[in-house]
Amino acid sequence: MKLKDYDGKLIRITDPDGAVFEGICEYNSAEYNEVMYGEEEESLMLACYNFYAGTIEDVQVIEAFSGPYGHLEEDAIETDAMLVDEFFECENDEYYSYRMMSALEHYLTTEDKAKIPDLKALADVLKEVTVLTEYDDLRARAQKLLEICH
Repeated sequence: MKLKDYDGKLIRITDPDGAVFEGICEYNSAEYNEVMYGEEEESLMLACYNFYAGTIEDVQVIEAFSGPYGHLEEDAIETDAMLVDEFFECENDEYYSYRMMSALEHYLTTEDKAKIPDLKALADVLKEVTVLTEYDDLRARAQKLLEICH
């Protein structure tokens, strides 16, 4: 598999544990990764997640996302608010911001809210979205979720 061929495409990555991640791909060369991350191995990046060649079980180009959000967004929410913030700052923010917002709406309005490690930090991220986003509908959704965080 030539990872460079996936650059800029909507893909689905399966890792060795069977977890599936979807997103717009950015190819990183081994040289780039060595300088930036200390790993001399090529990779595919989805949002702020770097999948090194050795951790990719399968990769496919897909026509569309399989749902409004997926494992990538869930993992970020359950890990750290700083990761969530990265989704709103991605180059492909028209995809990642909306997918993350859909995931946050689910988490903050269901029993999954308990899986969020730091509601205050997440509230800070949502507050930043309400100020910085260029999308009015995203700003309104973030404002509603910000109220739930408090």
